[in-house]
Amino acid sequence: METSGRSDSALAGTALLLIDLQNETLHPRGELAGDFPQMSGPLLDAVGSLIDWARAQEVPVIWARLAFRPGHFDAVQNSMSRRLGTFLDGQWGSQILEELDPRPEDVMVTKRRPSAFFDTDLEIVLRGLDIRRLIVGGVSTHWAVESTVRDGHSRDYEMVVVRQAVASPFAEFHEPSLRAMASVFASVVDLDAVINSSRS
Repeated sequence: METSGRSDSALAGTALLLIDLQNETLHPRGELAGDFPQMSGPLLDAVGSLIDWARAQEVPVIWARLAFRPGHFDAVQNSMSRRLGTFLDGQWGSQILEELDPRPEDVMVTKRRPSAFFDTDLEIVLRGLDIRRLIVGGVSTHWAVESTVRDGHSRDYEMVVVRQAVASPFAEFHEPSLRAMASVFASVVDLDAVINSSRS
């Protein structure tokens, strides 16, 4: 993806990183969805706004998705995915929600642990795109999002979490996770602050 056109912009070196926005947990037919799809409307609206903003500003869109090989031998021992056979690579459950409109020019990173950095090629992608700032959305706040944010901070990336664009099916974990990330590891900002950043 061409990024040189933004070399003199406040958005140079910025990418949008979207985590685990997959059918298995966010579609009503997902094996692990439970009540989450009924709760996730505001999340998906915010993510959709971020995607529209990123495309308009020529900010790279990077999707991190959880997926395992047949047999789940590459999943965490005793994990729910391993027990239930979910997030199987190439199957419907591991795909990004169609309504979010992932495109061929976007970058897709496959992960097998909570963090999008752990044993993936995300850093190769970021180096190739000359990215130093990641604007983050996705699920779940206290699990994959926080794990990724902590790892990104340790690798000297500027991590920005958009409050409206992250969520957890366990409401009691959401706000404490945001506070933990904001304490050291990330800036936690409102959606409007990101959307309006291109106008500064």
